[in-house]
Amino acid sequence: VRAFLNLGWKRIALLTALAGAPYPFLINIGLGFTPAAHAAAILPSSVVLFSAILGLIAFKAPISLYSSISLVLIGSGMALFVCYDLIFDPWALPGDLILFAVGAGFAFFSLTVRDLEIDPLAVTAGIIWCSWPLMVPMFFAMPSNLFVAAPSEILSQAIIQGVLAGAIALFLTTFAARHLGSQTASLFLVGIPITTALLGAVALGEFHTLLEIVALGLMACGIGLPATRFVLQQYKTARR
Repeated sequence: VRAFLNLGWKRIALLTALAGAPYPFLINIGLGFTPAAHAAAILPSSVVLFSAILGLIAFKAPISLYSSISLVLIGSGMALFVCYDLIFDPWALPGDLILFAVGAGFAFFSLTVRDLEIDPLAVTAGIIWCSWPLMVPMFFAMPSNLFVAAPSEILSQAIIQGVLAGAIALFLTTFAARHLGSQTASLFLVGIPITTALLGAVALGEFHTLLEIVALGLMACGIGLPATRFVLQQYKTARR
């Protein structure tokens, strides 16, 4: 916590806003509008998209040919999702846009952590401690069914969203971004849209149109292309 506090309150407020309580809060709002597969594709792909753009702006990192192709694939997939929303489900469009903005914020968070070279455990602990006071006004500002939910449901969501998708995921993401770099770490995001689409069909009955399947495929390829090339280059360099 001391290492996190040494960043200063401006940086603490920024990191907490990008990856703290507002992050899952906005994701859950977006999921209220859009199918789970859209969220699983849009979130990681927007992270990759804005990581490249912000990396160019902040670190003057050039965008390679492979990264350019990746950005085109991601942009095409997002455009297809927008077309699907406008044709078949206009209600899903706000959710897609919210998730796209959340992914952009998390890309900025990853690049900030990399630039500041903060200990991943300090980031995780600090953000958790700074996030819980935000939940009080958020709880009273938004309608909630907490008091009528079954205790088992509350406990399961606390484990899934609080521990697994919260603290552990935040720590591992920060650790990977610092030690592997954002490009290598993003390679592991490829499986998210594919796995979620399959699980959504089985568990939620969300069967997708051909337009959605093409969009998911384009985004998955866009996520993995630059990271795969980067990892291969690192492997060849290590062999030498």
